[in-house]
Amino acid sequence: MKAHLRLCHVLLAVLFTMPTVISAQTLVLTSEIAPPPGELVDVGDHKLHIYCTGEGDPAVILISGRGGTVLDAGPLQAEIAGFTRVCSYDRAGTGWSDSGPMPRTIQRTVDDLKTLLENAEISSTPYVVVGFSLGGLYARVFVSQNPASVAGILLIDGTPPHYFQLINDQFPEMRQADEEQVAFFRNRAEELRSDPPQSVAEAIDYFGFEAPQFVPDDLKGAYMLLRARTDFFDTLWINQLENA
Repeated sequence: MKAHLRLCHVLLAVLFTMPTVISAQTLVLTSEIAPPPGELVDVGDHKLHIYCTGEGDPAVILISGRGGTVLDAGPLQAEIAGFTRVCSYDRAGTGWSDSGPMPRTIQRTVDDLKTLLENAEISSTPYVVVGFSLGGLYARVFVSQNPASVAGILLIDGTPPHYFQLINDQFPEMRQADEEQVAFFRNRAEELRSDPPQSVAEAIDYFGFEAPQFVPDDLKGAYMLLRARTDFFDTLWINQLENA
């Protein structure tokens, strides 16, 4: 237990010393430009992409925030890999992972993670689970349902429990803002369905920004195209908001 607590302290130190940091057709195009850095693991009726680096126990499992992929975890994962094993993954509908069945509820997402870790045969358990933002909500549920598999949990700006109920009951202005964001995501999905980018340049032109500097040069194109997946927007918090 003391070793696990020390690992959490080291993770916190790493975090505070670091800088702040589709459709099937689009996914195929992305894989042609840059194959997934990890492996695709069968979790039942779809496959999820998991990327593990480093060696040591316990393994650290990174759960990204809304819309995050293994590419967003890159700088932190590289630091942690220097002293233990660390895995990031793409939730269904994001990154290199398949879409997965709808709706993408919290429970379905947590079940996916449990199956993924089992089928990927991550050697070291229990894990230290790190949840970022919305990933913190998934982390809390995962830990509560799998206590024997978890040595520790670290939440970074984690979404609190009962968040969706809270904004419904006490913060109607936040609910309205979330509904407006959902409408925006739906519109994006429909636009991309009718006219998906056929190149990295078209994706950059559509979104109006380029991949962050921390993304390796050979993966910058993939970073942009992965955000042009229609199912990325279909699953981007829409189902959590409506089916939590």
